[in-house]
Amino acid sequence: MFRDLTAEQAALAQYMSDLSEEAYCAGWMDGLEYALWQVVLGDRTDYGHLTFTPEHASTLRRLSASCRVGSCSTTTRKRSGFLKPTGRAAFRLG
Repeated sequence: MFRDLTAEQAALAQYMSDLSEEAYCAGWMDGLEYALWQVVLGDRTDYGHLTFTPEHASTLRRLSASCRVGSCSTTTRKRSGFLKPTGRAAFRLG
């Protein structure tokens, strides 16, 4: 699932997937990347069965900042089944 990603992007994608598993017992819920970005921005504190802590937001920020594409997130392409990095133009750190 994480092919075509740098190690940094794969680490971010894996952490996001782990959070999705904790919240909904699903590897990647539809809209996950948007919900987690709300956590980073401080606009959301819960998602499914998961209550986010400042450490969650900090880890998401750190992993995002470590991506070589700039501050990036990852998003799924439903038809192709792989993750595609999205750059700073799509998501900006506050």
